[in-house]
Amino acid sequence: MQIQDSAGNTVYLQVNDDGTLFLPGIAGDAEQGSVLCFEAGSGLLGPCTPDAATGPTGPTGPMGPTGPTGPTGAQGDTGPEGAQGPAGPTGPMGPTGPVGDPGPTGPQGADGPTGPMGPTGPVGDAGPTGPQGVPGPTGPMGATGPQGDTGPQGVPGPTGPTGAQGDTGPAGPQGATGPMGPSGPQGPTGPTGAQGATGPIGPQGDTGPVGATGSTGPAGPMGPTGPVGPTGPAGDSYTIGTGLELDSGLLTLQRAGCTAGQVLQYDGSAWSCETPASGGSGFDVLLNGTSISDPALDLAYIGFTGNSFGFLTASNYRFQLVDNQLQGIWILYDAAGCTGNSAAYAGSESSGQFSTQPGSIFQDQGTVYYVDASATVSNFSTESFYNVANATCQDYSGIDPSVPFSANNSTVTGMSFGDPNNQVVSFQRN
Repeated sequence: MQIQDSAGNTVYLQVNDDGTLFLPGIAGDAEQGSVLCFEAGSGLLGPCTPDAATGPTGPTGPMGPTGPTGPTGAQGDTGPEGAQGPAGPTGPMGPTGPVGDPGPTGPQGADGPTGPMGPTGPVGDAGPTGPQGVPGPTGPMGATGPQGDTGPQGVPGPTGPTGAQGDTGPAGPQGATGPMGPSGPQGPTGPTGAQGATGPIGPQGDTGPVGATGSTGPAGPMGPTGPVGPTGPAGDSYTIGTGLELDSGLLTLQRAGCTAGQVLQYDGSAWSCETPASGGSGFDVLLNGTSISDPALDLAYIGFTGNSFGFLTASNYRFQLVDNQLQGIWILYDAAGCTGNSAAYAGSESSGQFSTQPGSIFQDQGTVYYVDASATVSNFSTESFYNVANATCQDYSGIDPSVPFSANNSTVTGMSFGDPNNQVVSFQRN
């Protein structure tokens, strides 16, 4: 059977005698999104069930590269608790508690019936006491007679046999329970029960918020020293004239040949050491009331920088006094919190008041130090420093010029300080 167009040229549907079905023109139709299925027994056409259009599982493809780790899902529900493990063995019996208070006494049992009293004979005169005879056998108890008058005390007869024990009275009520004795020691823990089955994995939790940015990691190690740059052009050349001398980069007045109290004097052609005349414009510098020319000090006055007075010792070591105190400088440390190895700062900063150089004396928190005149300036990996400006330790990372330092040695430096924080400078006219 065929279904054709009106002209009989195109077959739209053909059913053969064997039941096979053809749709010759379907290949040219627009694509559709649904699958058409048939029922195997009846051949009925219709939409496919969800599983009908699924082909056999293909072979497993190669493992793809591992994707980035996803955020941790929310904690799944706790699985059911495992079965209770068997009870551990019973611990040893605790000590017996104290005995409880006695219960109240039960009621007295009923007395047995009293036998009849035998008749009392007349009391005879008391005869002399004869010797004790051999006790005869105890006769049967006579009947109790009526109570007669009390006669005189006779000689006690022998004790009769003890009567039979009366029936036990009924038990008294139970006394109150005594307090509980202390618990015995804990018995050993029984073995752990078997692990319960893991509960089903909970649904994937929502992605958590992005965590806060972590703190900056420590600075990396210093890189290798770069190549030496080309030599710069030669600077201007200066000649140190007479009356001056250059000591470790410091230009000072010449001291060679002069004695304490003398000054340099220029006569128009040369400098010479002369003793100043008294009076006039001459003056003396005093340190804690003692002239610096006194042999006990033997200092040279370098001058005033605007914030400090400078002095030079007989051993050519320099020091500065700031606000009547020996200069304090920045001490560098290679660990945070002003710990680890230390060095003295030798860089440039405002007025040079917190840095030092070879051949100088300074203090740090009341302790006097010096930098050897032969020391060299080198780089130091700074992680913290003690700031004398505000008397605090400050964390800071950088590479700074520095020099090594030691506790002051007056034999080397030519100067000692009793109290570095009390050094008063004064001036006096000659």
